[in-house]
Amino acid sequence: MKFTNLIILFFIAPLSTFGQIKMQNAVLVRPDSNLLFSTVENRIKIVGLRFDSTLKLKSKNPNTSIGPNMGKNDFTVFIRSSTTDTLELIKDGKLIFKKNYQIAKTCNPKILFGKDSSRIISINEILLNPGVDFTFLCAYKLNVIIKGFTFSIVRNNYDTSAIMNVDGNKFQRKQLSIIGSLKSGDKIIMTDFRPQGADSYCMVTYNDCPIQLTIK
Repeated sequence: MKFTNLIILFFIAPLSTFGQIKMQNAVLVRPDSNLLFSTVENRIKIVGLRFDSTLKLKSKNPNTSIGPNMGKNDFTVFIRSSTTDTLELIKDGKLIFKKNYQIAKTCNPKILFGKDSSRIISINEILLNPGVDFTFLCAYKLNVIIKGFTFSIVRNNYDTSAIMNVDGNKFQRKQLSIIGSLKSGDKIIMTDFRPQGADSYCMVTYNDCPIQLTIK
């Protein structure tokens, strides 16, 4: 009887360990979802295992590139094109976990100045919040920063300033001084935004759409 119980435990233990493993995509609003995004960086975290530098993540999809274990059992996954994929976790040459994924395209990102992308605004509002933000209005939540953008001023008499460059996502002191001298009806046109994933050096694709602010 004891021998039978030992045999049962021998087969149950590996299954129990297998069941504790989770594969999460850290760029999702809901990381446990079975969703990967194409053309952007996915961050796959292995939960339920101690860090093991020998762990490998493999894909069934030839269009998928997977980076090495970055520490804490984290992997970067980049998919060029597909509709489905299966990621397999390998330890000591053996499959210990796998997960099937659906592949989706990211929704169009938006760059906003305050709550809007184009609006009538007072100079005081600009001075209080002089920056732009990059956002995805879907399940994708990669932390993205704006490395810079350009802007020009079109005055009410149609006189246009030279294009000026901004480092980062906010107008700087000299540029705010220029903005402070604008009159009602003058326009600020921002374009050439340079978004970048804050957790990597990978540039994020963004179809440029200017932001136009009209001074009250």
